[in-house]
Amino acid sequence: MLDFTKLHRVHLLGIGGISMSSIAMLLTKFGIKVSGQDKVFSEKLLSLSDHGITVYVGTELSALDGVDLVVYSSAIKKDSPELIYCQKNNIPTMERYLFLGIVSRQFENTIAIAGTHGKTTTTSMLTRVIMDASIPFCAHIGGEAVGIGNFFYSGNKYFVTEACEYRQSLLALKPDIAIVLNAESDHPDTYKSLTELYDTFDNFVSSSKIAIINGDSNYYKNRQFHNKNVITFGLEKNNHYVISNLKERADACYSYDLAHFGIPICHVELNIESIHTVFNSAAAIICSTLLKVCLPGAVNSIFNFQGVQRRFQKLGYCQGAQVISDYAHHPTEVYASIATAKKKLAERGQLYAVFQPHTFSRTFSLFSEFLQCFTHCDALIICKEYSARETPNMGISAKQLFDNIEHKKKHYYDNILDIAGYLIERIKPNDIILILGAGDIDNLGKILLID
Repeated sequence: MLDFTKLHRVHLLGIGGISMSSIAMLLTKFGIKVSGQDKVFSEKLLSLSDHGITVYVGTELSALDGVDLVVYSSAIKKDSPELIYCQKNNIPTMERYLFLGIVSRQFENTIAIAGTHGKTTTTSMLTRVIMDASIPFCAHIGGEAVGIGNFFYSGNKYFVTEACEYRQSLLALKPDIAIVLNAESDHPDTYKSLTELYDTFDNFVSSSKIAIINGDSNYYKNRQFHNKNVITFGLEKNNHYVISNLKERADACYSYDLAHFGIPICHVELNIESIHTVFNSAAAIICSTLLKVCLPGAVNSIFNFQGVQRRFQKLGYCQGAQVISDYAHHPTEVYASIATAKKKLAERGQLYAVFQPHTFSRTFSLFSEFLQCFTHCDALIICKEYSARETPNMGISAKQLFDNIEHKKKHYYDNILDIAGYLIERIKPNDIILILGAGDIDNLGKILLID
């Protein structure tokens, strides 16, 4: 077992990634000298450099000499020059998710947020609440929360982190408080069936001292935990915490009342869109009560929460059309994002949805669901897939998906520049351009917003 206290120098491969960059910042708080490298330059590398972390772009094997440990992300291939060099020179290595588990145990308590959808938003909401309550803690966030970023540190009482189910990474964490928002098929290269996925979430819940679970979710209904340490929430009346008086405003944001065993405890107003944020905020509020945060303070923090970049993020305007970017890459997320954007139109303009599939295997596994999730957009543009770690033989391409989608106004493009050209020629004031996907499709927004 790695002795964390004996680490003096750590090198991170893929340091520009959202999780790795947060870990890099955290290690400096423990007095550890940190360096790292990434294959591409990014603004995140500049930020890390500004905090005294030595960063390299590309391969720099000499940077590995003299380090106590090399931590690598799942994006780093086993035959990379860096890992081969470590093996030849007996330099210890560890994958990110395992190291995160060790890091979490340096704190008095761990709060881990899991679920196929909503992890980042919920983690960010809870971070905002705890920050405002002035409780010493650390947040490791899988996105850039507005006004917070992807990392926050004020002490070692709590470690708040996302818990990803990819390759069963969440099982490296042994949380004091676990939150399970939902569980759907999203990683077919890890889980061959929904049963396997549910089993992993069961193990995650079992490893925790207290679990807060969405009682309306199919996961909970299929597993039905009869455990005094499980707290459920949702719209249905049999939950411990019940959401009621749910109302949607004209801006597609919601308000609701929350009751505990039938006793009203608070009224919640949200300033970010989508029905999913109702469940995310409820989970964050319930967790905050376990931390003894006063309810009025928690509710106020939720009200002031400004969202997360690439989670229905309003980027600006292009020729009078609003440009919105959303990380949605699962059919459930895509459908919800399009439905929310359609409501915001209020029949004033056209909704242009631009979707980039993420990985061949996910497109194959959820093919029938993808065919049905674009119904409410007026025009659909499919971009060439972001393959990430995969090769074409592992599933279905974006072009194959496009060919099978039934939509009266659909187009396919191999590159983002051509998509920008198509949109600029057609969009009008009051239209909405909704950019969807977890790959590099977000760059489309940067192009469209160039003056």
